[in-house]
Amino acid sequence: MIEQLLGTALLDTAQRAIVWCLHAIWSLLRTTEFISSLAGAFFGAAAAFLLESRRRKHEKRDKEYEAILRTQAVLLSQGNSLGWIEKQYREKDRFDNLKTIVLGLTRQVISFDDLAFLGRSSDPQLIIELDVANESYDHFRRLIEVRNTAIEDFFRDAGTEIREFDRTTGRVRAVGSERLLFGMRQANEALSKALDHAKQINDATARRLLSFVRSEFPGRRVPYARAEAATPDTQAK
Repeated sequence: MIEQLLGTALLDTAQRAIVWCLHAIWSLLRTTEFISSLAGAFFGAAAAFLLESRRRKHEKRDKEYEAILRTQAVLLSQGNSLGWIEKQYREKDRFDNLKTIVLGLTRQVISFDDLAFLGRSSDPQLIIELDVANESYDHFRRLIEVRNTAIEDFFRDAGTEIREFDRTTGRVRAVGSERLLFGMRQANEALSKALDHAKQINDATARRLLSFVRSEFPGRRVPYARAEAATPDTQAK
């Protein structure tokens, strides 16, 4: 009997203690100062989070914009080099000769390290087009080296005989190994086609990139100029 009374007393005491605690908490929550401090802390944290999120977003967009501008600069540089060569060699069989060509072509190439975001953009195909334009230019530049090497090999060959040489124009008429002559003719034809292809791809890709930037980065300045290519250090022999 005594044990039951003690148990009941302890239970009543515990219940009263819980009720008192709940009442104290409720009284605290009803105070204006507590509500104000709680709301201030919540909205302060939320505002800080939003500001930081916005800052990171703007920083990310700035880096993407800068990557696009660098890419555009490379395309323009490559296009100006191709345009200058096209202007200097207009004739149909422009490279069908025995003159080696030394041209001050730009060696700039597009870096794709910062262009991965294009794959998630409104025009993911653009990154492929940029790669094609970049490789087309580099292919043309390498073909010039191949052609020059083929011509030098022809003149070094013991079976080559120079029949005529014009000191003014550098025009050469010679006979020699049919195998080497065939290789040079192939290089001449391939170089002419590569120039046309690279120029066409470069122009189309530059216009597409410009359209993309204006759409993807509205309100930002997008410099674009296909300036007349300045004459680089050029020599033909």
